[in-house]
Amino acid sequence: MDHRPDSPRDRLVETAGLLFAKNGYARTTLRDICEAAQVNVSSVGYYFHGKRRLHDIAVHMAADIVKRELCECPPATPPLEKLRCFIDRLVYHSDHSVDSSWPMRLVLRELHTPERSDANTVREATSALSTSLSALVRELLPASRQADDLSLITFSILAQCVSSSLAMHIGDDETGPDLKPSAIAKHIYQYSLAALSEVTSEREFSSHCPGKSCESASSSVEHRV
Repeated sequence: MDHRPDSPRDRLVETAGLLFAKNGYARTTLRDICEAAQVNVSSVGYYFHGKRRLHDIAVHMAADIVKRELCECPPATPPLEKLRCFIDRLVYHSDHSVDSSWPMRLVLRELHTPERSDANTVREATSALSTSLSALVRELLPASRQADDLSLITFSILAQCVSSSLAMHIGDDETGPDLKPSAIAKHIYQYSLAALSEVTSEREFSSHCPGKSCESASSSVEHRV
C-alpha cells in the first residue's frame, strides 16, 4: 500500500483525526472526511475497512504525537523542570478556547467525552498521557517507594491537569474572575511537589533541583496550604 506522506491513506488519517477532534466521532461522517481529504469514499473501505478502524488509527497516531509534544525537553533538563513543563503544557491544552493541535484535542476529547463503547481508544488516549508522566515521576521517586506511590502520584497529577478546564470557568461575580491556566498549572505543580516531598527524603528531593529553582520549589512545599 501507498504510505508516502501525501498518500490518500495518510491524508485520510490526518483529516479524520482533525474532524474527530473538532466534531466528535458520531457527528463526523465518512463523506465529510473524504471530501476534506479529497479522496473517494471507497478509499476508506480499501485502507481501513470502515469508520471505526479509521478512528482507531487516528487516535493511535494522535497518542504518539502527544507523547512527544508533552515531553519535549533538552536532555539535560532537571526532572522537576520537566515535570513543571509537562503540567504547564497539559493544562494549557486542556483549555478548550486554545487552538491546540488536532492530536492533543483528539486525545483530550477521548478522555472527556468518549463516544464509542470500545474502551481501547480511551485506554490509548490515557496511555499517551500517563506513560509520559509516569516516566517523569519515576525520576523523582526513590526506588523503594515506586511500587507503592508511582501509579497513585501519576494518577493524581494527571487527573488534576485533565480536569483543569473545569476550574477555568468556576469564577463568578462573587468568587472573582475565572482562573487562568498559568495559575492552575502553578497550583498543581506546587501540590505535586508537596506530594512528592511526603514520600521522598529532603536530600533526595533537593538533588533533583539544584540552584535557585530548588530553593523556590522547596519554599513552595514548606509553605503549602
